[in-house]
Amino acid sequence: MALLPLLLLVGLCARPAYAAATGRIDGALVEQTPGTKLQAGGSATLYDVTDGQNPKQQSKVTIPASGTFSFSGFPADPAHSWQVLVDYAGASYVTNKLTFAVGKPRQTVRLGVYEPTADDSLLTIDATNIVLTPPDASTHEIPVLELDTVVNGSQRAFIPSTTPRNGGPPNLLRFSLPPDASQLAPASGIDPRDIIQISTGFGVLTPLLPGQTNLDFSFRAPYTSSTLTFSKSIIYPTKALRVLAPMGALRIASPQLGAASTQKIGSQNYQVLTGTNLRAGSVVQLEMSSLPGISPLAFLSQPQALVGIAIVLALAVLLLLAWYVRDRVRSRRAASLPESSEPARRALELQQRELLIALARLDDRYEAGGISQQEYQAQRDVQKAELRDLMNALGEPEA
Repeated sequence: MALLPLLLLVGLCARPAYAAATGRIDGALVEQTPGTKLQAGGSATLYDVTDGQNPKQQSKVTIPASGTFSFSGFPADPAHSWQVLVDYAGASYVTNKLTFAVGKPRQTVRLGVYEPTADDSLLTIDATNIVLTPPDASTHEIPVLELDTVVNGSQRAFIPSTTPRNGGPPNLLRFSLPPDASQLAPASGIDPRDIIQISTGFGVLTPLLPGQTNLDFSFRAPYTSSTLTFSKSIIYPTKALRVLAPMGALRIASPQLGAASTQKIGSQNYQVLTGTNLRAGSVVQLEMSSLPGISPLAFLSQPQALVGIAIVLALAVLLLLAWYVRDRVRSRRAASLPESSEPARRALELQQRELLIALARLDDRYEAGGISQQEYQAQRDVQKAELRDLMNALGEPEA
């Protein structure tokens, strides 16, 4: 019986000794740009990322020209996870999550870094996917989603700049938009704080490391008639451009792109236009027609239509009546929906957009030979099934 109190005492004494153990991380930068040397002035920041949603900064150090740094004095608790963020020459680099095993309170990390460049001629586009979604008949807008795979083919990090170059525009990473585009919404790869509006669209201050980077965004293109034409400027040499438009919602054509086989995503069939090896500086015209929501009497405001107004007046009245009845039916249906259904519908629409992005990326990977046909088909069947369920939940009809 006397042994039990002794064991408890030993256990209580051992806990403070373990809690007092401190961790140490030794790091080193490795120069990846041939023929160059590391620069002084970079910084390394240690974060406690145990709570993945709320990383906590632990400490920050300046990195000398030798490229070495270290952190110490933090708890080497196996229940905690750590990451080191390095800012070097305008670009950011991050380690994998680090954890400490019991009795091993020391870790060593090495990060490859690149010297900077502001030369955007080094950039190309491996693939651009433009996905049109059904037009909004009430606001006369077409929601557009653009997915770009940007390639930095150099051995330097591209660092955008707001400084004009030789009296011309600054070296921003640039994207084109239609003249009246609205509701620009950056998605993966683009920080909203890095966006700068320019006359032809927008630029971003996102650094690009060598290799591929996926950058996505969405916007809305307004229309005032049943047709709309806007230009897509090719800013960087583009290996492949693909435009997808939902069949039955609108029609699309382009003098510069060819028609490809119809693609089915979920229960929706998409018309597909494709182009390859597009040169920088060229322009692609996208011509959309059969857009909904425009009053059949809109042409009456045009002077050239006055000559035939008497002939078509009866037909115009009938069409106006049909439009009015349809609008009333839609208003009644909208009024019958509970207010609480709108946030849920927006969440479903967001999930639908994310699945469309995933399917487009999966197609690109398969076409590039990144995955086998069996793996491609299995993943695509799963994602299509999920998308079909979402479209059913949104009340969209099967194609």
